[in-house]
Amino acid sequence: MRRLSIFCMLLAIMLCLSSLRVLALLPGTAVVPTPAPIYCTWARVVSVIDGDTIEVDIAGTTYRVRYIGINTPEAGEPCYEQSTAENRALVAGQVVCLESDVSPTDRYGRLLRYVYVGDLFVNAELVRRGYAQVMTIQPNVKYVELFRQLEREARQAGRGCWSAITVSCNADVIRDGVVNLFDLVAVACRYDTQALPGTPEDANRDGRIDLFDVVCVARSIQTSAAPWPTPTRIPSVVPTPTVVPSISNVRIASWCSQFDAPGNDHNNLNGEYVCFENRGTAPANITGWRVRDEYGHTYTFPTFMLAVGAHVKLRTGCGTNTATDLYWCRTQAVWNNDHDTVYLYDSTWALVDSYTY
Repeated sequence: MRRLSIFCMLLAIMLCLSSLRVLALLPGTAVVPTPAPIYCTWARVVSVIDGDTIEVDIAGTTYRVRYIGINTPEAGEPCYEQSTAENRALVAGQVVCLESDVSPTDRYGRLLRYVYVGDLFVNAELVRRGYAQVMTIQPNVKYVELFRQLEREARQAGRGCWSAITVSCNADVIRDGVVNLFDLVAVACRYDTQALPGTPEDANRDGRIDLFDVVCVARSIQTSAAPWPTPTRIPSVVPTPTVVPSISNVRIASWCSQFDAPGNDHNNLNGEYVCFENRGTAPANITGWRVRDEYGHTYTFPTFMLAVGAHVKLRTGCGTNTATDLYWCRTQAVWNNDHDTVYLYDSTWALVDSYTY
């Protein structure tokens, strides 16, 4: 434990120095020039699915294209409509250049591509405007440094989706009333990891513990800290639910779930489902609760009351919701056949249950 503490202390000092370099760069950092694609596949955009996915026509065949290196909000998440609209404004109906990287497709069979409209690098532009985050998945990392630079600038400037989460910095990580090196060490010990909603080390509340949290703390070191605020978007202290009898009563029912649909998953979407059961002694109101997989796909429950002892199936495809079956209405499969994790959150984003298979 002592060895770990010393390591965290050294890492904290190194990160603090790095944060000073970041502060010196922002906001006047020059934009890296847009790269020229080495080889283009030409296509016409026929549909915009969301902020990072489109459908294109290539020589009479329709393909779904996922933008490489970036990620935008899913349906039901904050800023979903804005990021989708921004992507639509850039590419809808356009003839685009598609550039590949090392891995040509993802696990859903979508083409993985960098997209250009004329001289405009669409992946990078969405990040620059603040409507996409960097999401690096090896081995497709050709432009990762460009994307990271543009994301730094967008976050600092509060552009696009960042405007809602850069207004406050909860630098008093250990909540002792003063911001000092101990807060920096706390961030260092969790550095470069994902954060659940409300994690104290996620000082800027963006879902990841990274250099921006270090910058947040470093700016405020040796200052008196105001009482830890309760965020309006994702509470750091989850209030006691008044409409749910007991959070622990609702569970992921693995015994009922079917993550590998018979046949081709994409052709049998409603044969893929995850179940939830109420083990309590009173009906459970799960309106506004959320289900998420490891990749970040998110479903939000409609107005729904789960009866005592009952279970409900959340099917991937489309259909009419009933007391026993709900429908995600996705166009492609969600759950991996061999390995994935189901996360169940309540309406305040508090983690209720998880199941890994």
